[in-house]
Amino acid sequence: MRRRKLFNRRGKTAIAPGGYGVITPRGHRRIYDAETHRLVMEHDYVWHAYHGNIPKGSIIHHRDGNKLNNNPSNLQLMKNDVHSYKHKSYRFANGKFTKK
Repeated sequence: MRRRKLFNRRGKTAIAPGGYGVITPRGHRRIYDAETHRLVMEHDYVWHAYHGNIPKGSIIHHRDGNKLNNNPSNLQLMKNDVHSYKHKSYRFANGKFTKK
């Protein structure tokens, strides 16, 4: 059976480094989950394997900023709003978000 090529939005081949998975346009790796028979984000898969389900309203953050480094020690659970502000040059101080 011939392996199907996957492409990103720009039309370039999108096979991930290491020869497995697919890189999304935002730089995350998707992998095939044999249990659900679907492509899932690798960082979500790793978090689920080590810590269980991701609570509603939360997201997995990469501590070092490298979206392909899905080592469990590099993943951090964050609330969606905190994660958004973290990536938009805001900081949390005295119970408020303020611009850096």
